[in-house]
Amino acid sequence: MTPTPFGFAGQHDYQSDPDSALMKLGHRYYGASTGRFLSRDPIQDGYNWYAYCDNDPVNAVDPEGLAKIWVRFRRLGVNIFQAFIIVEDEQKPGPNNLWYIRGDKDRWAITPDLVVTWGDYQPNTPDWLGGNDRSPGGPAPILIRDDNLPADFWKNWFKQVGRDINNENITYGWIGDNSSSTVTTILDDGTLPFPAAPVPWPNAVPGWGTILPH
Repeated sequence: MTPTPFGFAGQHDYQSDPDSALMKLGHRYYGASTGRFLSRDPIQDGYNWYAYCDNDPVNAVDPEGLAKIWVRFRRLGVNIFQAFIIVEDEQKPGPNNLWYIRGDKDRWAITPDLVVTWGDYQPNTPDWLGGNDRSPGGPAPILIRDDNLPADFWKNWFKQVGRDINNENITYGWIGDNSSSTVTTILDDGTLPFPAAPVPWPNAVPGWGTILPH
């Protein structure tokens, strides 16, 4: 194989410089010997502007840092949780930069259909847990993608999948076709990774991993 200065980071290339031993990832240079970038994140998100993907490069990439996609879990019972998605717009100042999409039982329908809803993530939303905190005693939020695409790109994509699911008139099921299977369907359609149900709750997220018709 012919040597090349180009490598691979997630879905994005980086370029190495043998003279300086630095790597260029998108807009910033990274020093492997120190394990940090030489310049600040231009979005200036969070407290550490020299970090990358919240120190989770296995599951996330961040060439420009425009949006984050999270999976969060809300406790329903002693050891039962439901999943939903949060899109964080890193171009907006907090706390009004969060948006959610979730599936639930349509309580107004004659039959218990599954309905997907979305909107700004505020204290009056059904799954409000406060910022990016975890549900008490539950799994921590999972960062799925720290992305270079604007938040509106993902919002529009996810809303279209939600509309497609709603058009299927799926009967809500506690074990299978529910809020958590809505999350895995949306992530799968967006070619985004969804991990196994969080340990130590392997059976505590019913429907996790199920792909719904859409």
